[in-house]
Amino acid sequence: MMMKASLYEKAGENVVCLVCERACRIRPNLYGICGNYQNVGGELSHIGYGILSAIESRPIEIKPFFHYWPNSTALTFSGYGCHPSFYNTRRLRDFKNIWPVVSDEF
Repeated sequence: MMMKASLYEKAGENVVCLVCERACRIRPNLYGICGNYQNVGGELSHIGYGILSAIESRPIEIKPFFHYWPNSTALTFSGYGCHPSFYNTRRLRDFKNIWPVVSDEF
């Protein structure tokens, strides 16, 4: 599912993604370094919108609200996005195979 992003600036036919500090300058029909944002017709689109990369139940002691309910669990979920560990995790980087046309310019 594609969703139009709001954090970008137009730069001619390119767009500058402002979602993270990398500020990728993305040419038409190509993707940012995270592989999660694409320039579609001069607008930035979030291609991973609504797609989860992980969902699990984790001990609450590792969460910032560990004192709330000791010895319980919290549901943890995440999506693909701009996080430094995302760039280094081969398993998550392979998600681009979900979409048929992806630039190899990561």
